[in-house]
Amino acid sequence: MAQKLYKLLLNLLTISFLFLNSCSSDFAFVDRDIRYIHSRINTVAKTSITLQDGTKWGFGRFSINTPSNEVIVTYYESSIGGTAYIDGIEKSVSFLGTIYDNSTNINDIIQFNEGRLSYISQIDSSGAVISLDDSTNWIVRPDQREAVKKWTENERVILDNGKQFIINPRIYEMAEIKQLEIVEQIIKE
Repeated sequence: MAQKLYKLLLNLLTISFLFLNSCSSDFAFVDRDIRYIHSRINTVAKTSITLQDGTKWGFGRFSINTPSNEVIVTYYESSIGGTAYIDGIEKSVSFLGTIYDNSTNINDIIQFNEGRLSYISQIDSSGAVISLDDSTNWIVRPDQREAVKKWTENERVILDNGKQFIINPRIYEMAEIKQLEIVEQIIKE
């Protein structure tokens, strides 16, 4: 009997381990192309928020937020689910439609910004250079370096597709950047 119980427990632990390692901790998986909305909360309902841009997002459970809170929502282009960053906290959300038509037509949110989620692998002590986990290096505009020095390694950021700025969604800060290799190439010429 004890041996059967031991085998059952071992099988359950193995299955649990495999399941947990196959699940993403965040819907908007890092180093993936995403869409994002940077807005403010316009109205709040029990389990949803409406942003100033007219999009409505649901939480699936009770959520306390206040109008005018800043929010960044990230999502895949072909999905109606994503992650909202509100007051430094990540929350899973689902697109519920817009105030204009109440449909969950994906075309209503395709128009928003494009970027890529990544992690900060290193920030130099002056805040002048940010290195991302994809081994790219970015020079920060001089007047924004003091703020960037406060960002932390392993923090999730959004690199805009135009590669003009990086957004830290946890604290709603943006830094204008230029890729280091491109700057070095211009200097050599």
